[in-house]
Amino acid sequence: MSDDKSAKLIILFLVAVMLLNYPLMGIFDRRQFQFGIPLIYCYLFGVWALLVLFIGLAVQNRNRRKIR
Repeated sequence: MSDDKSAKLIILFLVAVMLLNYPLMGIFDRRQFQFGIPLIYCYLFGVWALLVLFIGLAVQNRNRRKIR
């Protein structure tokens, strides 16, 4: 794994820790509903989905050769 990918993954890990830490999650821990789902569940699912997307983009191999 290149140093660039490692740095991106470390940054994504730190962002994930901040997003899934109590002070920020406490903002969404209310009795409000979004689409019939509690707001905290929408927040957790949204953060999880974005992290999966960004990790996939970070480890994607962009050095593909064109086959002629």
